[in-house]
Amino acid sequence: MSCGGVVTPEQDVDPVAPGIQARIRVNSPTAFDRRLQQTSGAMVQNFDANAPGGEVVVTLVAGTNSFMGTASDMVGNIAQSAPCDVSLADIVVTYTGAAA
Repeated sequence: MSCGGVVTPEQDVDPVAPGIQARIRVNSPTAFDRRLQQTSGAMVQNFDANAPGGEVVVTLVAGTNSFMGTASDMVGNIAQSAPCDVSLADIVVTYTGAAA
């Protein structure tokens, strides 16, 4: 998955959890603190990205999901990534009755 990409249900990183999950990484090895912000419509969520590797598993919502990483150092300097938009694909299933 890359910025501007489309995620399909087959790419779900946690098929047991409800919804479609994606693994997003905030890469800033020398940062004191790393955060990930997900914006989807009016919904804004913030995640701690301080686990080893800076990885966060997020649940995508229908439509566009925008992600932005933030990192800070020990003296309070803050840097932000450019927004990275990822879309969750709409999968259409058409049911037709059994053949007569």
